[in-house]
Amino acid sequence: MTVERFHPDHLRELDLQPAQEAARAAWDDPDYVAAITAGTAGTLRNASGKVIACAGFVEVDGGSIAWAFLSRDAGRHMVTAVRAARRLMEVAPHPVVATAACGFPQGCRLLEMLGFTRRPEPVSGVSLQPGLHYVYERTA
Repeated sequence: MTVERFHPDHLRELDLQPAQEAARAAWDDPDYVAAITAGTAGTLRNASGKVIACAGFVEVDGGSIAWAFLSRDAGRHMVTAVRAARRLMEVAPHPVVATAACGFPQGCRLLEMLGFTRRPEPVSGVSLQPGLHYVYERTA
């Protein structure tokens, strides 16, 4: 497994997991791509060079917003992915905010493994994905 600097072309190489499929439309939005490219981000590849995940954070006033796209094959690489994400979170301006769909427990569990705490009430309109999302925050 290798981690390299994120480039927007890496998104096109990603066999995106079904739970994030609705977010793919944002990859054609130049403003969205410019925003995630301006932040700190990395791409995780397996031994054969396949993109497993792209993730990073965008600095905002008073902290940062984390983002991630995972491949449908990410499950077997989660130990490495979590380690890489933890290193990334160490350099992110805190607090770091992230979201996970209420109906996607794997995303919620991943954020908790990364040290995020869930805010109590789900909200809508905070993600590229439709529906209700939990907002998570990491302060340290």
